Amino acid sequence: MRIASLVLSAVLTALVVAPAAAQDDMSEKERREAARGEQRRERENAERQAAEAARERELAKEQARLEEMGASGTDLMESERGFFISIDAFLASPSGADRTIARIGDVVSSAATAADLDTDGNGAPDAFSIQNERPLVLDYDAELAPQIEIGWRRGTGAAFSVRYWGYSSSSSVSASSGFEVPDGMGGPGLVVGGIDNQGFENVFGSGDSDPGAFSRPFGTPGLPIGEFVHGASSVSADGSLDATRFDLLYTHTGLVRPRIELSYRIGLSMLQAEREEDATFVWRSYSQASVAANAQAIETVSASADTQALGVVAGLSGRFGLSENRKWTLRAGLELSGLTNEQDLAFRDSWVYTQEGLDPVTNVAQDSFSSPSKSLVTTVDADVAVEGRIGDSIRLGVGYRYASWLEALTEEQYPDGANQSLLREESLDLDFSGPYVRLSWFF
Repeated sequence: MRIASLVLSAVLTALVVAPAAAQDDMSEKERREAARGEQRRERENAERQAAEAARERELAKEQARLEEMGASGTDLMESERGFFISIDAFLASPSGADRTIARIGDVVSSAATAADLDTDGNGAPDAFSIQNERPLVLDYDAELAPQIEIGWRRGTGAAFSVRYWGYSSSSSVSASSGFEVPDGMGGPGLVVGGIDNQGFENVFGSGDSDPGAFSRPFGTPGLPIGEFVHGASSVSADGSLDATRFDLLYTHTGLVRPRIELSYRIGLSMLQAEREEDATFVWRSYSQASVAANAQAIETVSASADTQALGVVAGLSGRFGLSENRKWTLRAGLELSGLTNEQDLAFRDSWVYTQEGLDPVTNVAQDSFSSPSKSLVTTVDADVAVEGRIGDSIRLGVGYRYASWLEALTEEQYPDGANQSLLREESLDLDFSGPYVRLSWFF
């Protein structure tokens, strides 16, 4: 009986101890999991605190810089003092410098022989028309025009710098247009050129009687009027456009607020613009008798305009912080200048006439060189860009620029409608516009 009691007590004790041990094991797992969770939360909190501390340090640094610049002229931060360089890659697209060299048309005629083309029997073609007339233009493409500015910035925010910008481009065009028919009787045929063709039968004095009746965009009407020709057979032309600018500048930051910074600049500006064109015309559309003798005229026309200007420049620029720490900013600027302009102009128009049995003859319609009186060139430069700061000493920006040089060039054209011994003159505005990438570095 006693043994049975002992056995029963042992069983009951085992039943009580086993659940308690299991309960202790589950609590230990939970404690380990809770400890791991606590460590994870502490690590995340530490990372957040470190990020917040770094952000506060950057804001405090920027705020100190702004306060120093906008206060009573105390020094700038060390990273923004000293030498700096700014390089722009400007894709400049010009406008205003295009030159129309000739008017080209299609000669339309149903004539099959020289007799069909010369209905009145005077040896010159008349049964034709000029259709689909269009200009032949020397135009200049967008080119990569670099700009570089190098200077020194003092601790108070004042900067002295030199800036250079240059553009250079060339253009060339060529065309041919004409209509030829045989004589039909074994003799010489007739030729009609479709370039600078006035579209009517050339009778002596027809152009002189009305100066506005026939004009050419580039060359003289004296050749077709005096030689009784009807348009050139072909033309080729080349042109070049060069523009440079050099500035001596003083820049100062005048107003600084937490997100806004305004600066002004003044200085001396020098610019030069030069355009040159050359064209060669081949004339074969003579009377039937001259065609038989292989008559031909080679006309050469050239023109150049060189402008050099000197004056003062003034500008304003502003910077707006797109982010609180001003790592990303929006910058805009405007510059104006008034420059005294000196120009050198040259124009020559001549042709060499050849025919079997005759010595070549050279005729000069115009040969002039002039330096007009001084005038004023006004320039307007505007740009806007988004810039990002890389570290403390580098800025990288992408923007768009527009520059207008008002009355920067003078175009000459021959002849003057009222006086055919004179040249016509017209002032041209040069515009340059396009995107650019800028890299600025303090060192």
